[in-house]
Amino acid sequence: MEDAKEAVIRVLQYRALEDLSRGWRIAQPNLEQPGLLKIRYAGLDELAADNALWTDTPRIAEAAPAVRVSALSAFLDHLRTQLAIDAKELRRNEIRRLSQRTNNILKDPWAMEEAERRNDRMSMALLPGVSKTPYERRALSLSERRAVARYMRNPRTWGVDESQPDSAQQGQALIRKIVQNLKGHILMPVVENGDERGVCLLSNALRWTQGDDSPATPDPVRTPNLHLRQAQPERNRCFSNLYVNRGVDLKRMLSREHTGQVNSADRQERERQFRDGSLPALFCSPTMELGVDIRELQFVHMRNIPPTTRSAAAAPAAAAAPR
Repeated sequence: MEDAKEAVIRVLQYRALEDLSRGWRIAQPNLEQPGLLKIRYAGLDELAADNALWTDTPRIAEAAPAVRVSALSAFLDHLRTQLAIDAKELRRNEIRRLSQRTNNILKDPWAMEEAERRNDRMSMALLPGVSKTPYERRALSLSERRAVARYMRNPRTWGVDESQPDSAQQGQALIRKIVQNLKGHILMPVVENGDERGVCLLSNALRWTQGDDSPATPDPVRTPNLHLRQAQPERNRCFSNLYVNRGVDLKRMLSREHTGQVNSADRQERERQFRDGSLPALFCSPTMELGVDIRELQFVHMRNIPPTTRSAAAAPAAAAAPR
């Protein structure tokens, strides 16, 4: 029993970190997007307010502390949502060991899923000028061509109304200065063969706090024209209510995916379980087309409108349940 309890805790820890990736998913947003969770960084306000740290770096030296906090938070959020975090649960070998251990102890559906077992993220951000190796193919790059570098070079990031961005060299110098000043506080170096190749967030520098129901704003790093937006995003009341009040209603509710990414044997088994009622819901792409005999459907929910009647009959792309 204790082994199973520990395994469940480890899987939940992994999934809580994975949930920080904050992909702007319509199907199921993470806790941060509807305003139920806020992530802050320990000591960031103090570091941003220390003028002596930034005196020799243009843009950030002239910026007010509040502007620095906003820009540095966006920089750190970008690393965090790419899971460049020094957390044991996100390391490749640890994911493999966790998968093997939990799948030996836990029964389906509590064990790690196949997609989770294939996770091979390299949890780091490569320094400017450092090229990726095949092992680091998913590492985040901080080079001048990347979105985070363009964000840092944008004068509006620092509250300056100019149309001409800084040069690539200035942007790289700024990123290096930020990395230098935050190392040991919020960032830690990633060293290989004596050379510092990148950085990642210290997991103990993340402060997990309850959200105030205000939705997460669009990522300024990925939204170059964010300054043109006037309206604040509305809170997603549907998912906020689901996560806070209705999640208990989903207890014992099991669903499976039915897409082209699922192998044929698993799809056939899920179809069989769906027919006999042991699997209450299927989430389908156009793989659930003519020729798949599912009788006594209770309901079919269409996520989007099919362009033709034939498409509606052949590819429901729906979540459905048998009687």
